[in-house]
Amino acid sequence: MNDKPNTPRTETKTLASAMHVLARDIQSNDGVANAAIQEAGERLLELDAELTQWREMAEELEKSVKRLLPYVPKGNFMPSADIADTITKFNQLKGQAK
Repeated sequence: MNDKPNTPRTETKTLASAMHVLARDIQSNDGVANAAIQEAGERLLELDAELTQWREMAEELEKSVKRLLPYVPKGNFMPSADIADTITKFNQLKGQAK
């Protein structure tokens, strides 16, 4: 984590690229350091891609919830009939969105 909020951070893709260059250029007798650095760079890219997917899914979920909210009954209690009705309306909205 970045403990200093105003400290600029290197883009993940740039950092991964630097790791790949280091993995290629570091002199290691058995190659273990090279392999570890190479794998670290690859994992950074994989995790960055997964994080991007999760953020996109979260945005879609937020949009769905916002479209559904007007159909959610007010108050702390939702009888099962209201839940079924809300689910039906949600499914209708999903069908309209496609």
